[in-house]
Amino acid sequence: MMSWRLLLGGMLIWALHFFALYGIGSIWLSSFAPRVLTILVTLLCLGGEAWLVARLSRRTGDHLDGWMRHLSLAMAGLASVAILWQAMPALLA
Repeated sequence: MMSWRLLLGGMLIWALHFFALYGIGSIWLSSFAPRVLTILVTLLCLGGEAWLVARLSRRTGDHLDGWMRHLSLAMAGLASVAILWQAMPALLA
């Protein structure tokens, strides 16, 4: 079960970020508060991604486990780029 959490952890953090920004955008239309909240949520999610990458980097095991670790790291990297990409319109507007 832990392997599935590590495998999908990056995408789950990205999904959390997506829905949090959607909620922030739905509640506040345009002011200073949504930008601050967007920065806080983005930094929190990027911190979660960094924690996941650090945990995956320490993990060792057999060949199959190594393949899953590399796939998890790739998905966490992709999710980190998606988190940054999602935050840019809210921060630059």
